[in-house]
Amino acid sequence: MKRQNAMTEALVYAYGCGAPLSGWPHAEAEAERAGILWDRLVGIERAYEAAIEVQARADEPAIDALLVALATAQAAVRAAGDGAQRRDAVAEIRSTRRHLRPLLWQWQREHKDVMTAIEHERRQAVIAARQTTDTWWPNYNAVIARYETARRETARRGRRLRLRDIARDDGCLTVQIQRTRTGLGAAPVELQDGTVSALAIGVVPVAAHDPHTHRGDRRRARRTVVEMRVDADGHMIRLPLWYHRPLPARARVKSAQLTWARVGDRLRYQLCLTVSMPRTERRPEGTGVGTVVVAPEMVGQRLCTATVTGQDGYRDSIALDAHWLAMMDRVDRLPAIIGDDSLPDQQRIRARLERPGLWARLLRRRRELYRLAARALAQRYAVIRIETPALCEAAWIDRGTPASALRHRACAHVLITEIEHQARKHGGVVELAVADASAPVPQRVRRRRNKELSASTAGRVMTWSGDAPHNAVPVDVGARPCAAERLPEGEPWS
Repeated sequence: MKRQNAMTEALVYAYGCGAPLSGWPHAEAEAERAGILWDRLVGIERAYEAAIEVQARADEPAIDALLVALATAQAAVRAAGDGAQRRDAVAEIRSTRRHLRPLLWQWQREHKDVMTAIEHERRQAVIAARQTTDTWWPNYNAVIARYETARRETARRGRRLRLRDIARDDGCLTVQIQRTRTGLGAAPVELQDGTVSALAIGVVPVAAHDPHTHRGDRRRARRTVVEMRVDADGHMIRLPLWYHRPLPARARVKSAQLTWARVGDRLRYQLCLTVSMPRTERRPEGTGVGTVVVAPEMVGQRLCTATVTGQDGYRDSIALDAHWLAMMDRVDRLPAIIGDDSLPDQQRIRARLERPGLWARLLRRRRELYRLAARALAQRYAVIRIETPALCEAAWIDRGTPASALRHRACAHVLITEIEHQARKHGGVVELAVADASAPVPQRVRRRRNKELSASTAGRVMTWSGDAPHNAVPVDVGARPCAAERLPEGEPWS
């Protein structure tokens, strides 16, 4: 988010919405215009890459030879059908790109003046695309921001930007709030009193969030309506909104995103409010050190993702229960039903509609289990040490084995992310110790492991583990131990 500084932090509050009551055709039209702008930006990026290749192949014969081989392999892919011939051509493309990429990077470092001129042309083309689009300015700002982020990530991973998939029916529209009479952004109350014309949320009574109110009454009171501007002509979209939690009084709403995505046979809508909050120094709520050992394995009828031990003698496990595993087994069986021509069409249609929604619910359920476990852990300990194998190396070593299936279902990186997030919220420290692979792995897997470490250690200090000197241990900054309330012994997490 723009205009952030060391004294503020950005948060996102997501609220569920129902099907639009009005204005949906205008929202679809604006999303189409945003998609056209994205395709134009991808074309600009392709022209940028082509300009670099033209200059580089004129200077370096090795680059020219690899580009000729790449064009030949791409033509072979287009001419080949499904089968071994196509797979061989795709493998040839990947091999050629692996050899071509470092040569292009080296050429770019040695010809900075040429790169400056090409970059200037790209930026001018982006400005022209922005000035000539019919998209409303908050939406074209969001598209351009996604484009700049995507081109950095694709360059880091050695990939290319892609045109939009016209078969997809998901989308995102944005409203940016620059300033109101109370300052930058908007106060939460200004979204309900009509101060912000582009975004209005219906008034929700105080009783809707009062724990003394009956649960059913609270749920009914939280139902309201949101109106949001979608295009340059001022058209509004109106949707039901479940305002399940209030915004903090000191928050400043900087932008709102209306997103929709297909889940099963229906579209799922969300309103995401990006708010800026004064940064507060958080002191740890717990005491002592807790160790989380990530090692997915079946224990009885449960899938144990990690075990927890503490200096205070506390022991527990973070696990997915038998019901969750049974439902995931059903998700795995549904493709066979969908592809079985001997079954009635009605049964196959029901299976095709059931699978996406059931899968999404199970993923949300798993994340919620991990969130509750991570919150309890962050409230109990001031320092959380996570011992985990390198996930990319484990995936390569365990491929095609039952351990690989368990690792996919446990999805340990989601648990690690939740622990890190909850530790930041509760003022704790996270130490991540990554073990070496138990077997030799290819160099490309080792490079991916290093990328995982560099991505997961952003904003942390790298120290060295005393008991495993070969393991780099990233540690969050700014946490100091202090006494706090203790949770009941043996609190269940799953």
